[in-house]
Amino acid sequence: MDSTRETLVLTVPSDSQPVPSARQQVMPSRLTQLIASAQSQIDLEDLVNTINHIHFTNKNIFVHLLHPKHNQEILVRAYPDSCTDEDLTCYWHHDEISGLKIRQYRFLHLVIQKGPAMIMVPAEPRSISKECLMVRLPQKSCLVNRRETRRLACTEIAAELIQEGFTARGDLIDFSSSAFRVRLKVARSASFNWMNPEAKVSIRLSREGELLFAGDCRIIRQTAGLVEREMVLAPPCEPLKRFRKREIRSLRQKLAPAPTISFHHPLFRERVHVEIRDMSASGFSVVEKKNEGVLMPGLIIPGMTIHYAGVLNISCKGQVVNRREEEDRHVSGLVILDMDIESYSKLHQILSVSQDPHFAVSLEVDMDALWEFLFDTNFIYPKKYKLIQSYKERFKETYRKLYQETPSIARHITYEHNGKIYGHISMVRAFERTWLMHHHAARPMETKLPGFRVLRQIGLFTWGGCHMPEARMDYLMCYYRPDNTFPERVFGGVARSLANPQACSLDLFSYKMFKISSGDADLPAEWCLEETNSSDIWELEQFYGTCSGGLLLKAFGLGQAKEAEGESLPETMHRLGFKRSWKSFALRYDDELKAAVIVNQSDLGVNLSELLNSITIIVIDPDDLSWDILSTAITKLAIEYDIDEIPLLTYPSTYLASLGVPFEKFYQFWVLNMGYADEYIRFTQKKFRMRYDQ
Repeated sequence: MDSTRETLVLTVPSDSQPVPSARQQVMPSRLTQLIASAQSQIDLEDLVNTINHIHFTNKNIFVHLLHPKHNQEILVRAYPDSCTDEDLTCYWHHDEISGLKIRQYRFLHLVIQKGPAMIMVPAEPRSISKECLMVRLPQKSCLVNRRETRRLACTEIAAELIQEGFTARGDLIDFSSSAFRVRLKVARSASFNWMNPEAKVSIRLSREGELLFAGDCRIIRQTAGLVEREMVLAPPCEPLKRFRKREIRSLRQKLAPAPTISFHHPLFRERVHVEIRDMSASGFSVVEKKNEGVLMPGLIIPGMTIHYAGVLNISCKGQVVNRREEEDRHVSGLVILDMDIESYSKLHQILSVSQDPHFAVSLEVDMDALWEFLFDTNFIYPKKYKLIQSYKERFKETYRKLYQETPSIARHITYEHNGKIYGHISMVRAFERTWLMHHHAARPMETKLPGFRVLRQIGLFTWGGCHMPEARMDYLMCYYRPDNTFPERVFGGVARSLANPQACSLDLFSYKMFKISSGDADLPAEWCLEETNSSDIWELEQFYGTCSGGLLLKAFGLGQAKEAEGESLPETMHRLGFKRSWKSFALRYDDELKAAVIVNQSDLGVNLSELLNSITIIVIDPDDLSWDILSTAITKLAIEYDIDEIPLLTYPSTYLASLGVPFEKFYQFWVLNMGYADEYIRFTQKKFRMRYDQ
């Protein structure tokens, strides 16, 4: 017999799998037990239809053979020909019978997998050769409804076992939701005797380097061998602690109609469809029959699609984090690991509307209704309108693209009734890993508080989105006037409550409009203005760390290396038809850093106060930097802008006043490290009674 043949307890691989070279031996008593346990039969017509479907989909069946001399049973894969009556021809796969004296075997059954059941066909053999098997099908065959979880063959899945420094590598052979089997080898200098079979082992499963499972498993059974073994392993029973425990949990909702998920199973490639029981923006639970389950804790599913109402499809990456039994069912909990921002917005819209139909999350907005709202709420007040009126057509076009094309770099939430907007807040990706929250406005709506409602929703949106790598949401920032009571209570309040500038920081800036001069500007000798280098950034970090200790430099991404993969934000903006850039410059005297100047550019109106179309100045040495020198440097940089005036934001906020230079107002620059999003949610829930769990 071929030494590569493997023993198992009737592990019939899925008929959708590629054919392995090894035949499979079967214990005789197991097949006998299965046939004896058959509760029903299938007639010839249904059997022929099943065989023709297998032929149509280019799948296979199994032939159950017996070696009379050695009393050894095997299962061999075969491909059935089309069938119109009782006569059937099955063709061997040559790799399956290579080296096997097939004529010495006696035919017993055809074994056909049909979902979680098997059809045992006691056909009458007509001839057997190296090329094919010819049989006559019976009028009745046994349908075995197996109660145990079905096993499915796996290919091209690398397996790695680690235990206290001992390592073995190999392949995943087959899988069920309750256990899986691997074939492992160790290096010549190692031995399986080094492994403790009573202790847990750490297992990693991957395909082409992509991790699909990692967890501590129990060894159920294993074959003997010092260098090579097969092991059956049970996945972890305890729930995975994917994220840190949260005091406030997202509300799980039962939606009608119920959404479903579909995916190609990462371990055996079959298409899976499962109904979602309940869901939130961070995850969901699904229910499977025990004997049909294909999910196990720890399994990572790289490509899932959430389907809703037959018209909405949302792609994401997920992981099974827990599973529990309910009668004859398994209930599995999955967490969403990643999805793009458009998909996340769709999911958030579904969940928001199921709670309150007035919410709209990044849906197409009626522009006339938006302009009426912004003017009526005094968000565009006379001085602000004067700033933008010369460019109003460009301004309107920018907003049309933002609110009707809904690009991935911007999100908005509105609270509407009968086409009229009552509450609004929006955000735009301002830097590589930082989003700017802005344009929060509201007007009265009976007993409702639209301003609080949209603020609550964007809190939920960012709370869930910050865990998703595609969102690029490490930091959330906003600017607000310190004399504006509402944001001062909310954003200033959370910063003071946390009392940790690396969690949430506030930096006060003076704001001044700077008229761009058309004349050439030259700095005096020994003064220079150049792009910052690593030495400048280090000195800037030391100054800012001493004065503030906050998150401004991290939010701007200053001093951070460019990400190796994916588009940069300017590249993404350009692809979407927008403009976004920022550069940092060092203003030096005799090679000593006096100020850092950050030139921000964007499309007009992306931010209504043009704070993304401005120059930010951090003065390092206020006692040795005159306004004349600084304004000359600004003039040299301002030629990049195609507007008449640009906003200047200057830090420390006392610098302009100390020189007697007039300025218009102050702005607080607020940054939240999204690792502290729970603390933000907890503060607003306690302080303003915002409920996030209902």
